[in-house]
Amino acid sequence: ASRWGTPIDFQYVPPADPAARLPSEVEIVLYRLTQESLHNLVRHSGATRASVVLFHQPQEVTLLVEDDGRGFDVQEAWRGQGQRSLGLMGMRERVNLVRGVFLLESAPGKGTTVKVTIPLFGERGDER
Repeated sequence: ASRWGTPIDFQYVPPADPAARLPSEVEIVLYRLTQESLHNLVRHSGATRASVVLFHQPQEVTLLVEDDGRGFDVQEAWRGQGQRSLGLMGMRERVNLVRGVFLLESAPGKGTTVKVTIPLFGERGDER
């Protein structure tokens, strides 16, 4: 926030078990997605505020990155060939590698929300 001059609220909702840790590949994906989302926010959005929320639950982890910026046409961005579409495709691909769900919501004048949900291992070590 101090580097870019945009206030960013961060909230972490931990799991009931304080010793629970995310798999390293999931940690890396969440870190890189947060990094790319905030990079896009600074470069393209003109946002005055943003928030990053991480919900760590026993069966899944959810990352929400939201801003109040200028927004954009999501369908047009997916069809585009520019840097923004490459960054978005890279984000989606990273999430797919850990069998997660990537949701991008935006509209001109409405800000942007990136929501990622990644399933975690079950209690017995079974993949979910």
